[in-house]
Amino acid sequence: MIRKRIRRKRTKLRKRIEGLHLIPAVLTIANLFFGFLAIKNVISEKFKIAALMIIISWILDILDGRIARITKSASHFGIQIDSLADAISFGIAPSLLIYYWALKNFYHIGWVFGFIYLMAGVLRLARFNITAVPGEEKKYFIGLPIPAAAVSIAGFVLYNNKVVEDKLILILLTIYILFISLLMISNLKYTSYEKLNFKITKNFWIFLVLAMFFGVFYFYSQISVLLIIVPYIFYAPFLLLRKKMLTLIKKREREVLDAQ
Repeated sequence: MIRKRIRRKRTKLRKRIEGLHLIPAVLTIANLFFGFLAIKNVISEKFKIAALMIIISWILDILDGRIARITKSASHFGIQIDSLADAISFGIAPSLLIYYWALKNFYHIGWVFGFIYLMAGVLRLARFNITAVPGEEKKYFIGLPIPAAAVSIAGFVLYNNKVVEDKLILILLTIYILFISLLMISNLKYTSYEKLNFKITKNFWIFLVLAMFFGVFYFYSQISVLLIIVPYIFYAPFLLLRKKMLTLIKKREREVLDAQ
């Protein structure tokens, strides 16, 4: 009798674990679904809703990877389907969004910049796929992650969801698109979201910052996304520039000392 009870408990536990293994796949499909909704709303010229769909996809993308590692259900298939979903949610959807929201008014060549962003994003995902190991927790990413680039575009749209026609702003946007496209295919190191450890006892401040973020997002949603994502995008180039400047200063100091 005791053995039968133990077997039943083990069977129930296995079924629960198998159920948990499905969660990352469901979240990935949900990511894809909201990416599709983003494209649909771009076509309908509902740019603000499209931007929100991209941000929801971003949150789901973070969750599916983390849950896959917690449940030990990460696999090569999961990596591939996740990248395909990302290509749509953070590649096609943002490129169409930036084009219809702004770049279509840029001297009839705005589509070129939208394509450059999409191409860089797909290359970034392909490079990630050939180096990714199922279940491995990365300390940093090589190149700007495509979700961060996509969310920054969504952030600009949330800040001003009216169609952009001002030539100066259009020029600045094209420069920015080229900039983040280069960052995606660069070798700069970006801190991984996965480095965050969400244990309350050890990381109370993380929960406090997250609570503040959602509070700010609720009351100031038009600017809060940019306040979060833009510093993340620019900090890697800033660190590289700072490193080069310090190296140059030290080199000049040595030259001065040698001259004396």
